[in-house]
Amino acid sequence: MLAVLSAPGLAVLLKAFPAIYQQLFGETRVVNFNELAICFCSLLLALVLLPSFSIPSGTYVTPFAYIRGKLHDYNDLSQSAFCYDSSEIAFTDKVKEIVGDSKVLNYPYDGSCFAYAISNLNTINRVWWVTDLDQSHPDALMRMKINQIFTDKDVQKACNQEDVSYVLLLDYGHPFGEGVFNYDHRVPEAWTGLTSITDSTAGLKLLLSEGDMRLYEIEN
Repeated sequence: MLAVLSAPGLAVLLKAFPAIYQQLFGETRVVNFNELAICFCSLLLALVLLPSFSIPSGTYVTPFAYIRGKLHDYNDLSQSAFCYDSSEIAFTDKVKEIVGDSKVLNYPYDGSCFAYAISNLNTINRVWWVTDLDQSHPDALMRMKINQIFTDKDVQKACNQEDVSYVLLLDYGHPFGEGVFNYDHRVPEAWTGLTSITDSTAGLKLLLSEGDMRLYEIEN
């Protein structure tokens, strides 16, 4: 499929190759442009579309192999999945039985951004590219200060306004470590409330715990 999609671009490159070559090396050189262009495009296709391969200095990861790897990681739901494995799905299913359709504040980088689609859990954060730091928005305020729910009246108001009753963490204790999606443009400050939660955080009642997975109820 990728080869088919790349064909129009390669056709344009083949037509333009003689002019490019002459511009770079001068018109006096006598070469077989068709053969040279075909060799160049074949090499280009190999570097782009082939799987990764080893070279003396290490491993060359082709763009195709990189995209294939990312698609596999983001869609793998097995026990060894990248950020949302089968045990987390099973835990989320149990959470669904407890909370029903109630809203759940979650940390999407731990895989819970998929919980709505897979387990029909009514999560707040279903994408991981959120960078909003404006605490005038209830969602941002909860993300950044939910760990202060017991003392911060604004956080309490935001939870009541948005009707959020629960907090879900699937990688408790290591919000930036193994099993967590490390989005390159993540803004840690946008998630400090969630990443600072402990089992002893005042105002949060631990309802369900398995390994590093937690479900808390917001106590009013």
